[in-house]
Amino acid sequence: VTTGGLPPLAKPTAELLSLVGCDTPANTEAKRICQANAAPFHKNTVELLSKYRVDAQMAEKLVESYGSRADEVCNLADVEKGLRKKISNQHPWIMAQVVYAVRNEHARSVTDILSRRTRLCQVDVLAAHNATPKIVRRMGDELGWDMDRRRAEIVRTKEFLDSCGLQMRLRHTAASRAQMRNSLAQWNFGGEEES
Repeated sequence: VTTGGLPPLAKPTAELLSLVGCDTPANTEAKRICQANAAPFHKNTVELLSKYRVDAQMAEKLVESYGSRADEVCNLADVEKGLRKKISNQHPWIMAQVVYAVRNEHARSVTDILSRRTRLCQVDVLAAHNATPKIVRRMGDELGWDMDRRRAEIVRTKEFLDSCGLQMRLRHTAASRAQMRNSLAQWNFGGEEES
């Protein structure tokens, strides 16, 4: 500033804001935010459990992801009952999160939903693969995608999931099924199943 001869800037006068989805007041020290939010997050979880038809694991996952805005995701599922369905039966993420991400967080690809919004592809790449058509259908309806765009999204998502280890998981699943068939045949008939 002095070397360049620039005038010093006035101190900002804008009003301070809290973190999005956080009940802690603005200007809370970072080391205290974790402790300060423990009670509000519990409160948010209890509110979701009492107000909406969600199980404890789903409520905790929604509050963990959205904080005090988890209520907005549940409102979507309350208005449209189909959004209550899980993205994958084994995991707590629901279709309302897909719609919320598209409408409020500018999600524009299935890979964005699977890797950033829900983390499903990191948790279970096979479940992410199986959920892809359902997510493409819903996002396509929300964003007005034509069939070409939907097909391209499926191909792009498959390529992404391959980079996350999908092919290895598919091979492992096939080998596990073959091993299970042999084990059952041995148990039932006292020998290996013939191919």
